[in-house]
Amino acid sequence: MKMTLKRAIASVLSVFLLVSALFSLSACNRGGADKAVIAAPDGAPALAMAGLLGLSEIEGVETDFRVVTSDGSTEAATVVGAKLVSGEYDMAVLPTNLAATLYNKGADIKLAAVVTWGNLYLVSKGAPLSGLAELEGKVVYTVSRSGPPDTVFKKLLSESGVDIASEDEYSVNTDGTVSPVSGKVVLKYMPATTIMPYLKQNKIEYAVLAEPAVTNAMNAVGAELKTVLDFQHEWQKMTGSNSYPQASLIVRSEFAEGNKKFVEEFINRLSDARDYLTEQENLDTAIQAVKALAPSTSLNYITVQSAARCGIKCLAAAECKNDITDYLSLFNLTADDGFFYEK
Repeated sequence: MKMTLKRAIASVLSVFLLVSALFSLSACNRGGADKAVIAAPDGAPALAMAGLLGLSEIEGVETDFRVVTSDGSTEAATVVGAKLVSGEYDMAVLPTNLAATLYNKGADIKLAAVVTWGNLYLVSKGAPLSGLAELEGKVVYTVSRSGPPDTVFKKLLSESGVDIASEDEYSVNTDGTVSPVSGKVVLKYMPATTIMPYLKQNKIEYAVLAEPAVTNAMNAVGAELKTVLDFQHEWQKMTGSNSYPQASLIVRSEFAEGNKKFVEEFINRLSDARDYLTEQENLDTAIQAVKALAPSTSLNYITVQSAARCGIKCLAAAECKNDITDYLSLFNLTADDGFFYEK
């Protein structure tokens, strides 16, 4: 009787352990995650993944997309980066330099792919420029001191032998504009919300803007506002590289490790984004999908032509590692091999 009871208990225990083992194996085969939360700041990063927003799942994993707009006091990319690091987001499109900064501060993240390759332009109501030397004696207004627009512009000026005036060489007017300095370029930092009306009022002649802000400025200022210098073209002339890896797909290391099939399929689908956005019908659908997530999106006036100026092109990190490290050096940033996602 006692022996029969012991055998019964042992049999039940064996079945329990077998079921548990099978359940654990099944969970491993599923990749671990039931849902992936994926975010991007509004603008070109959001447009880069806009064609995927209609997908409810990828590789059996439910997708939860977020598009984050600026609240006026904090840049959207800063918010997205903080939420990725905290674990609220699993994947996000971030400025490449911001991702490297977070990584160097201890964030457990990896760069999976570059998704935008430069979308910076000099705009003016004046005639197109044949080169950066023509900006000597001019004032150029830009946003985000030490951010990508500022850093790339300074690199281009330096390579062209154009000197930048120091702050003690010029005076600031009561409306925030500044006076030019002979033989040098003056860089003045202003929020885009100030730059646009000042362009319209002819208070400023030149401004550095990124798409889609370029398109929005043209819509607000009028047809006389043009792009007079393409930073991507200038970069190619100076470096021999087609462009620079401005924004990248970043993934939490833990999520990447447990969901490789999902991450790799997501990269594959992002690779189709540029071709998808060349058709107006597709672009309209993509913008409506973004607006559903972010009603105040900056993409309202984007066209097929301006979408092409957003520099959208997805390349896996392994394909452009040297481009990334060279670009990061402009910001005095480095990243070891642990920063790069590998299949």
